[in-house]
Amino acid sequence: MYDTENSLKVITKGAVIVLIGILISKILSYGYRILIARIGPEDYGTFSIALAVLGFISTISLLGLNNGVLRYVPHYMALSKSEIAKKIIFFSLAVTFTVGLIFSIILFLFSQEISISIFHNYELVPILKVIAIIIPFYVINNIFFFAFRAFKQIKYEVYLKNIFENVNKLILTFLVIYVMGKGILGVSVAYVIPIFLTTIISFYILKKIIPKKTKSFEIFSKKEFLFYSIPLLFSTFLIMLLSWTDTLMLGYFTSPSEVGIYNTALPTAQLLYVMPYAISVLFIPLLSEHFAKEKKESFKEIYKISSKWILLTNIFIFSLFILFSKEILGYLFGQEYIIGSTMFIIISAGFFINYTLINSEEILKVIKKTKVLFWNSAIVAIINVFLNLLLIPQYGGIGAAIATSFSFLLMVLMIVTESIYFLKITPFSLRWVSIIFSAVVSTLTIFYVKTLFFNDITIVSMIFLGILLLIIYFILLYISKSFQQEDFFILRSIKQKVKASLGF
Repeated sequence: MYDTENSLKVITKGAVIVLIGILISKILSYGYRILIARIGPEDYGTFSIALAVLGFISTISLLGLNNGVLRYVPHYMALSKSEIAKKIIFFSLAVTFTVGLIFSIILFLFSQEISISIFHNYELVPILKVIAIIIPFYVINNIFFFAFRAFKQIKYEVYLKNIFENVNKLILTFLVIYVMGKGILGVSVAYVIPIFLTTIISFYILKKIIPKKTKSFEIFSKKEFLFYSIPLLFSTFLIMLLSWTDTLMLGYFTSPSEVGIYNTALPTAQLLYVMPYAISVLFIPLLSEHFAKEKKESFKEIYKISSKWILLTNIFIFSLFILFSKEILGYLFGQEYIIGSTMFIIISAGFFINYTLINSEEILKVIKKTKVLFWNSAIVAIINVFLNLLLIPQYGGIGAAIATSFSFLLMVLMIVTESIYFLKITPFSLRWVSIIFSAVVSTLTIFYVKTLFFNDITIVSMIFLGILLLIIYFILLYISKSFQQEDFFILRSIKQKVKASLGF
């Protein structure tokens, strides 16, 4: 029980820090997008293409080694083999920097051919040259951040990536556009400078927290490490393909306006990932430690409690999406986007189920079933393409939403089944029934109140009804005895962390 509570304290502390960091990051990112959009849609589109190229190349350059760091570093630290953990980090940095540098040179030399032959955009040439310079540093930054997670120092990723880097991008971009009067090329330069700064600071911090050199001459199996990591590269790439397929096919089969409406519903539904990410960001390091030490009971308890808390929080957010789908799209993006509310609900349902059970995927990573994850991704990606081809020509954006949600549902069914098969443990418990019951009853109650007393939903009334939903939901959770001793421990930890953050 002590091991479980100690681990829960780490998860809670990390989750609060990550959640605050994500919220700040999203606000800053939104402001950054607004700022760049002011230079004009054509230039903004050109810059967006360059960032897409950067994301594509960086994913390949990582070779999945970031996930390998997250799994193996805490594993060897738990076995008191810190020298091996250190070698893994520096091996990953060396390999990814080299691969990133190769791609950087290729992109720089062939930027004109890529810009004109593929994107038919000559203005993209100098932008790609600037982006090419940052690739190796962008890649090793990812390794740095995953190393911070592995050492349970997630705060450095939050401070550097979510806050420091975004603030500097925002300030430099503002200066470039409104003070210096530069265009999209200046914006690109302003984008890469903070990444250089983050790289320097991250390297300095990692040197401070990484274990000092010992007299151990143990070596680690590079073959085992690569065999674990590389399948995750393909898995990640296939997941990226899964997220691109619907948009690309909508663009082929339907109108640009349909694509635009769909792409307001999609990113809004992805807000359901915020809480699972915050809770599970330290999940692999903790489980790796307990798995290495063969602490089966605490391993099982951490898995169950983390999954339960993802359900507790995400089902409330999903309820808000169901109740106020039209209002959310209308107030965020404009009244013309309200017609996307049905797409929004369908996509949200798929994301809710997938993200609520995301810890089952982390379980498979911990026990090194990365090839299983690769084949899962491959199967789902193929089915997703087929469903989009079948549904989009007839149903448009709604068809794409159905295809996406079904694909995520299939993915999570496979992952949960596999985690039960390999480890004989399940995230489910009888308390899931009481949580779902509480959410359904509270949602139906607010729907009735909304229909009966509110003809026109304003922002104020939406906030009021949202708070009322939360109150009824928590009352029902308490009455149905959905909370356990560990849950009150987490609540106390959150309260203490918030108080400390606010200086109380």
